[in-house]
Amino acid sequence: MKPIQSIWRWQTTIFLLPCLCFVGCSKKSEQADQDDVDTVLSDAAKGDQQKPAQPDQHKPVSVAEANKFQQSEFASRVQKLTGQANAAEAKFDFKTALEHWDEVYKIVSKRFGEKAWQTTNVRLAIKTARQQSKFDNSQRRVLQTISQLQQKTATALRTKDNNEAYQSCHQASQLTKSLFGSQSYLYARMQNQLAHIAALNRQPELALSFYEAALSILKAEMGNIHPEVESTTFSIGQTYQRMGNAKKSISYLADSVNQSRQVWGELHLIYATRTHDLGVAYHQTKNYEQALKFLNISRQIRMKQLGNDHPQLAHNLRNLGVVYQDQMLYTKSTMYYDAACKIFMSRLGPENPFTMDCQTKLAVVLTMLKEYPKSEAILTQLAETQKKLWPNNPIYAQTLFRLATVQSYQAKYKQAEPLFKQALTIQTKELGDRHSETQKTIDLYATLLTRTGRESQAKQLRAGVRTAGNFEDEKQFQPRFKK
Repeated sequence: MKPIQSIWRWQTTIFLLPCLCFVGCSKKSEQADQDDVDTVLSDAAKGDQQKPAQPDQHKPVSVAEANKFQQSEFASRVQKLTGQANAAEAKFDFKTALEHWDEVYKIVSKRFGEKAWQTTNVRLAIKTARQQSKFDNSQRRVLQTISQLQQKTATALRTKDNNEAYQSCHQASQLTKSLFGSQSYLYARMQNQLAHIAALNRQPELALSFYEAALSILKAEMGNIHPEVESTTFSIGQTYQRMGNAKKSISYLADSVNQSRQVWGELHLIYATRTHDLGVAYHQTKNYEQALKFLNISRQIRMKQLGNDHPQLAHNLRNLGVVYQDQMLYTKSTMYYDAACKIFMSRLGPENPFTMDCQTKLAVVLTMLKEYPKSEAILTQLAETQKKLWPNNPIYAQTLFRLATVQSYQAKYKQAEPLFKQALTIQTKELGDRHSETQKTIDLYATLLTRTGRESQAKQLRAGVRTAGNFEDEKQFQPRFKK
């Protein structure tokens, strides 16, 4: 039998070394960030009590201490021993592998403590090596089959053949269960992969069942404070969010924020992602105070770690703009949208969807503030970009509609009329004459005709409007045309 590369190798150094980067405590400069995060998370969990950290559990350390450890002789020794253990496992030499893992365990447990998640990783690697050392030839052949199925799954995912990926992964999952049992962390990892594939197939209920099964096993094997437990908790929160269950989503995302802070520290980018997404979830429930709090926590971390012009920071700024816009605080909203647009434009370019989305939002709030020339300039640039990309797309038509509307507010009727006509032509063809966006364009174009003394044409246009008012975006353009 040919030696195979161990499919269960832990790559312990991946967990032990990079995890220490960007940890420590952050200074919060804004009033919204000065509240106790523990109190907020307690509220989010709706009364669920967070278990206190064990005295020997991993606690984030300073960046200086992390760098010192990474450059230490211990870190080099761990990396070397891990590579030797993996190489021995690939040759089914588990006696040698266990000797190396035992050495790794001594170093890691001394450095992080017996109950730290890094030590748990090594302990599980030893457990797996011992299990495999007892396998007979037929069981080793099953291992090879699992490895082949995993490779097949990866190939299918790369080619976006999700059905093939699911079938291969499901077979690998069942074989893993037969070798290591239904309560093994290895089986839980397979459940997580199946959940990911189900999510790609837009089957959130199925994905949720796999994630929840995986989480139960991982907590039993790894404890509550572990990167894999945290990431699975986060995935469940995201899945509930996609399913429209805001209460469940916030509960799991809040748990994920707590866990990621204990695993990675308050300056880590993973913690920034978790707080950002919890802020987005709170916004969806119109809890604007909590939304602003967590989005600002994330913003501070990303600004510190990535600088002032990174696209991830721009996403924070854009979403802060959305929260302020929904509270009708348009001046503040404009400030954040403008900052986000500048980053997106410089880093991603004018044709990037994030750039165009942000420009649209900025133009809308400028319109609400009656800053018509500024809004017109942005929409003109946006229309030129979209015309090159999507000359017959309803998105382009909607930009033309907005631009024509802003021009009408300034009594620029000659410039606005051909834009209304062009938007209406695209919308009628692509969406139909009864679509809300088409009707909205008809309604405002008819208003223009009335303002310019063509009442009969306006009546003819309005006769085609099935439902007056109640359009999705009507609030964005409440100021009426100049007389």
